[in-house]
Amino acid sequence: MILLLFIILALLGVVLMITLFNALTAPMLKKAPPYQTAPRVSVLVPARNEEKNIGACLEGLLKQDYANLEILVLDDNSADNTAAIVRQFSSRDQRVKFIAGKPLPAGWLGKNWACHQLSECATGEIFIFTDADNRCAPPAVSHTLGWMQKLQLGMLSAFCHQITETLPEKLAVPVVNMFVYSYLPLWLTYYSNDASVAAANGQWLAFSREAYARIGGHRAVQNHVVEDVALSRLAKRCGEKILAVSARDEVFSRMYHSGREVWEGYSKNLFGLMNFKTIPFFVALTLLFFIHVSPYVWVWFKPFTKLALIAIAINVSIRFVLAIKFAQPILVSTLLHPFSILYTILIGLNSWRCHKTGGIKWKGRLVEANTVAQTSSLRTRQARCLRYKIIVLYIFFLAGGLWHILGVLQTTMRLLAAPLLIALCLLLCLEYLREHPSRKFIFWSILVCVTCFLIELIGVKTGVIFGSYFYGETLQPAIWNIPIAIGFAWLAMLISSTVISQYLLPARFFKKPFVMASIIALLMVIFDLFMEPAATKLGYWTWESENIPLRNYLAWFAFSFILSYIGLRLGLFIKKSSSLALHAYIAQLCYFVLVSLS
Repeated sequence: MILLLFIILALLGVVLMITLFNALTAPMLKKAPPYQTAPRVSVLVPARNEEKNIGACLEGLLKQDYANLEILVLDDNSADNTAAIVRQFSSRDQRVKFIAGKPLPAGWLGKNWACHQLSECATGEIFIFTDADNRCAPPAVSHTLGWMQKLQLGMLSAFCHQITETLPEKLAVPVVNMFVYSYLPLWLTYYSNDASVAAANGQWLAFSREAYARIGGHRAVQNHVVEDVALSRLAKRCGEKILAVSARDEVFSRMYHSGREVWEGYSKNLFGLMNFKTIPFFVALTLLFFIHVSPYVWVWFKPFTKLALIAIAINVSIRFVLAIKFAQPILVSTLLHPFSILYTILIGLNSWRCHKTGGIKWKGRLVEANTVAQTSSLRTRQARCLRYKIIVLYIFFLAGGLWHILGVLQTTMRLLAAPLLIALCLLLCLEYLREHPSRKFIFWSILVCVTCFLIELIGVKTGVIFGSYFYGETLQPAIWNIPIAIGFAWLAMLISSTVISQYLLPARFFKKPFVMASIIALLMVIFDLFMEPAATKLGYWTWESENIPLRNYLAWFAFSFILSYIGLRLGLFIKKSSSLALHAYIAQLCYFVLVSLS
């Protein structure tokens, strides 16, 4: 574990260095050199249901200090007063032109189709695509042109000055910006020809007309959800010079206005940041957790406290520097840093689930998963993937049992026990969410984990609930001598027992919480009967008395009944779920039987 902390510190050191480098040297839109010639610039604004934003957006664009300018706004079949507002501006100022969007054709995503139509109507030599919820300072266009001419860019993208007001916005939006400012030296986007270090933000995206044509425009990325990043990578592959800059104090944006919008908006985009590749995406999420969250756990354990405090100090320093340089909320960024990372990871997991299971809804349109990921035979792939997961479960647990009988790899198995319990729980949760997207399930899962941890804490400290017992060293790390993994273990077994009950009972019982909860609780007790003898051998916990007290099983039944009943009353598990959880239950039983027989 000490070695792991040293690795975390090394990685944090690199992240801090990149953060400081960007803080000192990042190209800022407001510090652009003066433009040398004044070509016609087309500012292109796709708008769908933007009646609350489009007026302020156009007012800012009309105040630009650059004269040779046209502003094209495409109404993308809005259901509100967006079109009427744009027509009013167009009647007052000839620079504003209204375009009625055509119906969305098959194979296109809405914004990409709107931008493509705008590009066909534009007359300028420079295209600047911007969002309807942006607010621009007067020099924004001239500064964009200045950078493009000075560095002979084919493409420039600016990361906006983000306005955040609600807590979910303050938690998630700065973290996504951190991915750019702390993990990518911005000048690399200009000096490196490698498409993997391309970056872009569709809120302010500028092209020369020639470069836009050479890379194929939005037609080349017609079905990409994260079209801005896709365009930047494509531009590099085509040999265009690009640059990503910070637009602090120049282009302001409030992307989302509520927790729901934050959740849905980033669920649409985050998986696409890794080009819809599952393994790199999960590697990235894992690194985020270990680098930015785990030090806040390790700090509670005396052998690791000093190193963890150093890691925490570096994390806070990174967020403080970003907050000062790029105008992010200081208190939330520094004090709630681990929670903001966890929240973003959760959204990331939901993004992966949405893209894998049928669609993402945004601005009233359903973005089909097969369009996004360009996949076919989704059900066939899901069935094959489920089979692989089940096979891996049995191989792992049966191998673990045989290793215990043979007495090999025991130290490794003990070190991996807690992480694997947590991983199994998360796997079952994701499997449920893949089939049955539900915020209530997330709420119930957190409730189960926290409640069970507290029950175990009271049980160990008092000996009243289950009997007198104490935890061993196997399920580390722990807080107050209670393993962190124990709540996850309860949740995993509740999900597994619930799914088994679905396969045992006719469907008409799924909506009878009392009957279902009783069967679930009975299955939990059966599992505990097999687990208890093995758990003592594995060093999970130790009973002070020779015999396991009856009240342990009664308490298991009672708490299992209550927690499962709450989930059922919330409307969870009313439809039959994937058999993965059923096999997880059986595989673990096999493992515990093998351990008990050794």
